[in-house]
Amino acid sequence: MWLRLLGRALGAGAVLACVAGSARAGEAREAERSGKTEKTEKAEGVDRFGRWLAVDVDAVLCRLKISTAQKERLAGLHGELARQKAEIVARYREVRMAMARRGMYREIMAVESGAEKKFLGVLTADQRRRMAVGDRLLAECQAQVDKVKEALEKRSGWARRNPSGYADFKKRCEAAIRGWVEDRDRKLERYVGKKPVPGSKGNASAKSIKFDEGGVYRNGKWEYRLKVEKKGGKVVYRSGSLIKEGKGQHLVKPGTVLKTPWGKMKKLPCAAEARGDQGWIPVKM
Repeated sequence: MWLRLLGRALGAGAVLACVAGSARAGEAREAERSGKTEKTEKAEGVDRFGRWLAVDVDAVLCRLKISTAQKERLAGLHGELARQKAEIVARYREVRMAMARRGMYREIMAVESGAEKKFLGVLTADQRRRMAVGDRLLAECQAQVDKVKEALEKRSGWARRNPSGYADFKKRCEAAIRGWVEDRDRKLERYVGKKPVPGSKGNASAKSIKFDEGGVYRNGKWEYRLKVEKKGGKVVYRSGSLIKEGKGQHLVKPGTVLKTPWGKMKKLPCAAEARGDQGWIPVKM
């Protein structure tokens, strides 16, 4: 009799242990899924909304001629979105159960869904249309590039068995990728807008240079530094230095004339005395 009771007790304990183990395993799997979801949410947050803070470097947004006022509104919306998401995360900070934390992700997704409309609302109808076209062109190009890379990865074994054949196939893949990227850029230029010159701040002509004040001017790969000294309100000394692609042009022979974004500049001799015009000075002032 007592043996049967003991067997039943042991059986019940085993069942309970099995149930508890399954529950723990389920929680572990849910926690892992939640962790992945959280990482995915963070990544999506950067991909979807971080671009609005980097309008000048985004492959599509930089072509839309977004105004300074629009940039300020976008930055304000991004800050508000970050604040709302931080408040949601703070409310769930003490929640340990993975199932319960799902509510946090649902709330964040709801907030982001509403924010997307607000960000797009800052743009004009024409900007939104061109943005949609640009994003589609980027996605199509990336899909083709991924296919080429996948084909190259599948044949990676050739590198050992047939090095020359693999090298030739790799060259063709790289050429195909360059072709897709060049075609994408041409279509972006045609249907979305021209990409601004990196570093350009509108100082494209010599007229924008303040020869009585001096300063630093950048345009694409060029940089021009002008130093000015005054005496009694009059300019007594100017010294200009020119940098192209990060390399100073101070060793260029005096009398040399270069064509720059600000017009033609001439290299004048430099003297020990700080007087007159020296260094790189525009030909027409």
